[in-house]
Amino acid sequence: YVSTLEADFEIQPAQDIYCLNEPIYGNNQSVDFNLSVWSINDNVVATSTHLTGSLTDPGINTVTLAVFNDLNCADTAQQTIEVVPPSEFSISGDTSMCQGGEAANLAVLPEQGWTILWDPEDLISSSDQFTINISADTTTLISATVTDENGCEGTEYYLIRVIEPPDYHRIP
Repeated sequence: YVSTLEADFEIQPAQDIYCLNEPIYGNNQSVDFNLSVWSINDNVVATSTHLTGSLTDPGINTVTLAVFNDLNCADTAQQTIEVVPPSEFSISGDTSMCQGGEAANLAVLPEQGWTILWDPEDLISSSDQFTINISADTTTLISATVTDENGCEGTEYYLIRVIEPPDYHRIP
């Protein structure tokens, strides 16, 4: 018998850089096999025909597919994938505001290629700007989601405390 076993696969979506925890799909294109073993960085992650999962380690990751046939033959294929974490950022600005008073100001210092989206949008002056004004009647948790030049998203949260005016009673 002559084995025509050949290991081959492609990672989808096909791109140069992947974001941390981004879902991937390994499309097995091997020939003449009956068992597949998928590994990421030498750790077995699946024994299914195709790979579904996500990349949880930043840096260069090695995806390996080992295939086997009924003749006890084996073949492997490998691909390296660069995985980047989302860009780090912080929100700065007012931590409290008076109910019915002036809006609170918040900001994120932008980097080249970043976009931002603040939430909840209905309380914010311009939800796609890096410096915003927020008007709220009650204490509110604000989130900012930054998408970096690689398409990776990171989210930070910020609590704006709304201080109610004091309740004055005149004593006769």
